[in-house]
Amino acid sequence: MGKKVHDTALTVDELNQRAVKARALLTEIRALFPEAHGLAKDDRRLSQGKMGADEAEALRGVVDAMESSPGAFDSLADEDEGHDPTKLETALLRDRLDRHGIYSSLAAEVEQAASILSDTALAMGALVKPVALAGYEIAKPISKRNDAIRGKIAKALDFYGGRALAAAATRRANASKDPKGGGG
Repeated sequence: MGKKVHDTALTVDELNQRAVKARALLTEIRALFPEAHGLAKDDRRLSQGKMGADEAEALRGVVDAMESSPGAFDSLADEDEGHDPTKLETALLRDRLDRHGIYSSLAAEVEQAASILSDTALAMGALVKPVALAGYEIAKPISKRNDAIRGKIAKALDFYGGRALAAAATRRANASKDPKGGGG
């Protein structure tokens, strides 16, 4: 008798029902923040807005200093992207720091939940993939003479065959770049 690696009273139908509810909740969450928007990949990667809570708190002290001696910081008046290009708007900067903190903390909580769901998906996949791949290794040669099995594993044949073709093409391309023809 094999070892028991996965046992739960939750059926796939019940899990699907929970997923439907979770998707509805995600839609509600998105609706709560209509002002939230995505950035292009490069904009995200290069954004100057990356900062943790410690840096945000440090910058809050800088805003305090700007407010205590506004004349020294007059040259920044048009750089705060505020409402008055002639005045440094420290209250607006503080408001944006507060908003950054709220969005950042929510994002961290959502990322943590996403990480747990992703890890659970990986765990489920790890219980399936090795056995199914071993089955594929057995089924592949049989499928050459058995139409029923070939039909059942057709998607797997296409998927893994396509990956093998792509890998071979990459090896050929790399070998052609190597002046000795050794490929590495």
